[in-house]
Amino acid sequence: FTGFYQRALSLLRRRPLPEYGVIYEANMAFDAEAEVILESLVDVLCLSSNSGVGLNGKSLSTAEELFLTYDCSNTESDVASGLLLELSRCCGGVVDEEGEPYLPSPMGLSRASSNGTSSGAPTPVQGTASPMMVARHRSVPDHLKELCFEALLGSLRRLFHGAESLGEPSQAAKDKRAQTSHLRTAKNRKRSLHHAAALFNEKPKKGLQYLIDNGILPSPPTPESVASFLRNGLVVGLDKPAVGQYL
Repeated sequence: FTGFYQRALSLLRRRPLPEYGVIYEANMAFDAEAEVILESLVDVLCLSSNSGVGLNGKSLSTAEELFLTYDCSNTESDVASGLLLELSRCCGGVVDEEGEPYLPSPMGLSRASSNGTSSGAPTPVQGTASPMMVARHRSVPDHLKELCFEALLGSLRRLFHGAESLGEPSQAAKDKRAQTSHLRTAKNRKRSLHHAAALFNEKPKKGLQYLIDNGILPSPPTPESVASFLRNGLVVGLDKPAVGQYL
């Protein structure tokens, strides 16, 4: 399961424009296979997990179990959040890796030339996507986009199923808050590891110092703690060339 649906959705977003008959036929064949994959994904996300049981005997949804098993683990790649991100992008949403929406800046195109006068063609500002880059790929077909919407809505329905029963005993409410706090701590730690990996890829000393400052590595760091970060850090974004260069 891990990564299969994400790769399929990522490929769906990156199909080339049908400029030639061969590309058009290849896109049609891919769409037929993608439709079967998306229909199975809708079924998976709309069903309850067979094994996971949450608070008050409520069965976990597939997205919840994936989040608990992978997204909150420091040794596993994010699956639930990555899957929902790809579904959102296939539906036309523009979101970053943390799931935050962002819109192109209204100042994304500037007509100011180097000498301060207005030029005829707009110049893309650094950090914005070039229209030519966007035009390299076709948009997701409507019937496949509809299946992506169904998968998203199905996961949300399962996520909030039973949330209307708010009259919980005080002890149950405390247990629920304690479990939520534990998951939030685990996820925040993994976000810190993602940031440390990005810093390490730029400059290893910066990444290790960030881990020390945030209490993830001891001060001074031991060889065992650094080796554990290097071994498990690939799932949070460590580049193999950067690790090899550091070693």
